[in-house]
Amino acid sequence: MNLSTVLVVYKRSAYELYCEQERDPRILKLFAEDHFTIHDMRRSHAEHRETMERVGSALESLGIRSQFVHRAEAVEPVQHDLVITVGGDGTFLETSHHVRDTPMLGVNSSPTFSVGVFCGATGKTMEKTLQGVRKGTVKPVTVNRVGILLNGTPITEPVLNEVLVAAQNAATTARYVLEVGRRREDQKSSGIYLGPAAGSTAVIRSAGGKILPLSSKGVQYVVREPYRAPGRKYALVRGLLAGKTQMRVHSKMRNGMIFIDGSHIRYRFDYGDELEVVPQFVPLTIYGLVGKRRG
Repeated sequence: MNLSTVLVVYKRSAYELYCEQERDPRILKLFAEDHFTIHDMRRSHAEHRETMERVGSALESLGIRSQFVHRAEAVEPVQHDLVITVGGDGTFLETSHHVRDTPMLGVNSSPTFSVGVFCGATGKTMEKTLQGVRKGTVKPVTVNRVGILLNGTPITEPVLNEVLVAAQNAATTARYVLEVGRRREDQKSSGIYLGPAAGSTAVIRSAGGKILPLSSKGVQYVVREPYRAPGRKYALVRGLLAGKTQMRVHSKMRNGMIFIDGSHIRYRFDYGDELEVVPQFVPLTIYGLVGKRRG
């Protein structure tokens, strides 16, 4: 692969965010006291800073031109051969919403503390991984992202991991009508997860879903903690949308919410609103996923 210029999207560590940027007095006090609850934050920050230095050194050593931007400032890459994220899965997912045709490589900046399922490298393996990308020995994998519509309008962010439809308040029951194909069911639960194969090893699996092959074009849905009314059993609790099967969720909530790939991207989903899953996929090419997926 031609690898002459890359876009590096990085996160700030929790220490940088809370102590250096926000100057949170409570957390600063805990650091001053060396409280046990901040020990992991300190160690994670040290790992993150070391990784950032290793990433910069690897790019310089290989003669690759780079542009570094914080994840909150990420935009669609222009004239870059590769997008590198430095953080965990959260940084990778947030950045992926800006990426269409450019391949991505995730670098787990704090492997001791951070989940990095989408991350194919660490600071220590960064230079070797980039050499493999250039030589073709590190293979890319193309995964499917799913598009969704809100009241007939496409949501901008293609979904790589999962969508959560729920009440805005986690303690509030989610009320909605679930429609799958020709079946329709009025439900109460703590929400619905849905997502493509790439996200099936994460929260969807924890909620009772199945791990799907990365090549799958199916969209899986799982109802989270369905309300078990006496004498009634829901038929649409989990399933796989394949082919042209469509799924719609009709809100019966005054304060509903749609969360895309985590908590940062959200859309209001109030009474009468409709979410529709469309049989349309946005591919994403990722380096380093081969051999990482576990059943």
